[in-house]
Amino acid sequence: MVYLVPLGRFLYSAIFLMTAFGHFSAGYIGYAAQAGVPAPGLLVPLSGVIAIVGGLSITLGYKAKIGGWLIVLFLVPVLEERIHAGRRAADHALWGWPLEPRRAAASDVLGLSAATDAAPCAGP
Repeated sequence: MVYLVPLGRFLYSAIFLMTAFGHFSAGYIGYAAQAGVPAPGLLVPLSGVIAIVGGLSITLGYKAKIGGWLIVLFLVPVLEERIHAGRRAADHALWGWPLEPRRAAASDVLGLSAATDAAPCAGP
């Protein structure tokens, strides 16, 4: 029983510690730049440092609450970017690339344009 809390701390923070070192690679920075992250050369390695410090804090039990908040600080922008990347991929699969911005119409307010946008036009 005595070892369950340290084991749980280690297992929880291991995912952050294992992936955080990739944030210093050119591949992660390049992906972030392609995704439109501002100042990826600074922000991606900074997110890696935040994940490492937060993960170590939780694993070691030293200032674990601060470490937990560091993990939250790490996750919010990272997950937000992943969610938008998934949306961009879904849009690309549905509508093709490049996506063109749509103009708002009165039918958008009524929710009628979703059905008409998906149907191909057979007109000239």
